[in-house]
Amino acid sequence: MAGEQRGEQINLVWGQLNYSLGAIHTTSMTFIYVVYDLIDHPEYIQLLREEIESVWKEGDELTKATLYKLKLMDSFMKESQRLSPVTLGEYKIYFLQEI
Repeated sequence: MAGEQRGEQINLVWGQLNYSLGAIHTTSMTFIYVVYDLIDHPEYIQLLREEIESVWKEGDELTKATLYKLKLMDSFMKESQRLSPVTLGEYKIYFLQEI
């Protein structure tokens, strides 16, 4: 690796744990913000339920193709992310102190 060639000590486990923590954090916060936006705009709940019922029937296999058909859900989630982007900006100081 480039770092090892320069004589730097590399901790691969620490790096992987940091990536995992970042991935888990952003996924969790994205979900939380979507739920908050649903609470803030309950008029979309019934529309989203109807879309799910029209695309996926109980007992059917849930596939990627099924998920691609959820256009309103996709739009709602994208708008939620646009209005409340998840960043690690507020956590940078913590990560830098640990490194």
